[in-house]
Amino acid sequence: MARRVEADARERERHLAELGDAEARTRSIVDTAADSIVIFDGWGTIESTNASTARMFAWDSASLLGRNISLLLPAENGSDGSHSGVDALMAASTLAGHQSEAVGRRQDGTMFPLDVVVSELRLGGRRMFTAIIRDITERKRAEVERNTLYQTLAERERTLKDLVRKLFLTQEEERRRVAYEVHDGLAQLTAAAQQHLEAFAGRVRPRSSEARKELAEARELAQQTVREARRVIAGLRPTALDDFGLAAAIRLELEGLRGEGWEVEYAEELGARRLPLETETALFRVAQEALRNVRKHAGTRRVELCLLYRSHGVRLEVRDWGRGFQHVGRNGREGPGERMGIPGMQERVALLGGKCSVYSRRGAGTRVVVEVPVTTPLGTMQGAVA
Repeated sequence: MARRVEADARERERHLAELGDAEARTRSIVDTAADSIVIFDGWGTIESTNASTARMFAWDSASLLGRNISLLLPAENGSDGSHSGVDALMAASTLAGHQSEAVGRRQDGTMFPLDVVVSELRLGGRRMFTAIIRDITERKRAEVERNTLYQTLAERERTLKDLVRKLFLTQEEERRRVAYEVHDGLAQLTAAAQQHLEAFAGRVRPRSSEARKELAEARELAQQTVREARRVIAGLRPTALDDFGLAAAIRLELEGLRGEGWEVEYAEELGARRLPLETETALFRVAQEALRNVRKHAGTRRVELCLLYRSHGVRLEVRDWGRGFQHVGRNGREGPGERMGIPGMQERVALLGGKCSVYSRRGAGTRVVVEVPVTTPLGTMQGAVA
């Protein structure tokens, strides 16, 4: 009997030793954890903490025992005596793995951001809670810095867009001014010189064949000069764009190609509708640049242009059946995109909140598709002139 009691005692001592070792190992793990671990009861009374809790909150671990956890995790109103924050933590414990942001308070009263995960456990019939707390000060600081950087970049992008828009507007104003000066000055003088030359040729007939030949050459040169002046004016700023709108200006541009023997298809739904001036100018310049690319690079004299009106905006499409080229990225650095002015077209359209896409394949031609939203009501040609 005595031996049995002695054996039972040794067994209990062994179990207690193993239990003590397990507790020591658990305590070692808890104390070396980077996160704060706090165990508290249903009233919020702290019963155990680890070493990280003392470091994080600048409290001595022993001083926290028996205190309310609201000392470390105050309620949102900041009142030391309020238990509403504790109630919220307990409610969160019913959500497995639920992580919430909170505000911690150090011993000196400074506040700092936290991530908190609370879980509930039962010990000896008592309702207990474990809070795993992580200091997210650095993460919040990084978020603030990132948001500040995003705001700075967004502001710079807006500034850059404004500068580019002003540059385009300034260019158009300068083109308009030069076009009117050429029209009212050089073009008028050239046209007058041609008329006088024609009148002279009608009244006087040179006797020698050489003189007649020189007069004919002078008349032809005068006519070419007038045509060239008109071409320069149209290239700078076609008066049809200001007077009659986008559809008419593009139609005149295509008629010039037809006059050179091009096969041109033109589908247009805009009619007499007038778009905002900036939109008309941008779309005309894109169409002009696309047609210029066809002339210079496509190796074809067949082109199709569509100008379509939709409820959400306007669609412009320029297509050729030429040699095509390797696909061009947005930066225009692959293939001949940069020298073809594709980035410039995309920039103009982007300023209007639209999209400019270029589809091309070697031997299969090129298609430029532009879609621009129109938020302001469309006017009519008559309304715009008035």
